[in-house]
Amino acid sequence: MMLQNLRRATREIHEKLEGQNLAKKIIDHSISKEEYILLLIQNYKAYLAAEAAIQRICPNFEKIRTSKLEKDLYNLDVKISEIRPLDFQCEDTSEALGAQYVVEGSSMGGMLIAKEMENCPALQSLPEQYFFSRNRDVIKSWNVFQKKFQKKDFSEEEIKSAQAKAIATFTLFERAFETEYSAG
Repeated sequence: MMLQNLRRATREIHEKLEGQNLAKKIIDHSISKEEYILLLIQNYKAYLAAEAAIQRICPNFEKIRTSKLEKDLYNLDVKISEIRPLDFQCEDTSEALGAQYVVEGSSMGGMLIAKEMENCPALQSLPEQYFFSRNRDVIKSWNVFQKKFQKKDFSEEEIKSAQAKAIATFTLFERAFETEYSAG
């Protein structure tokens, strides 16, 4: 029931965000290498903030996406030490689950994007990519996450808190996608 509530509550902002970011240029194969690097930086800013906030509440949560983005950015000679995360906090477990819903769910879309990268002329010379990857481990991660929801009953207050934080997490990504590229 929690997952359906989160899906319903975030549908509009999720769809809006899909049309606003540079990933759409991967889907239509028009992205440049510079735009791709910017997309990685934008994602890094958001995931760095979101995963750290989740981990403060759920210490066993692994910052997998941040790690993968760091590898990709390093391999593209981007100085990650100069990238600042956006401000984002989770106050309790319900909020952490709402944020984690967005973080875990986004990995599924990343597999589709990874598949389309093969058709982007400007991305043909990239080193192996870890964030946008066709590695099916993200499906396992999503399935484990879903099981958390099936094992627990949530109060109406917890559901509303998780919904609000899921929407706030999408808004975090929206702010990150406003970051502009500056070479050098």
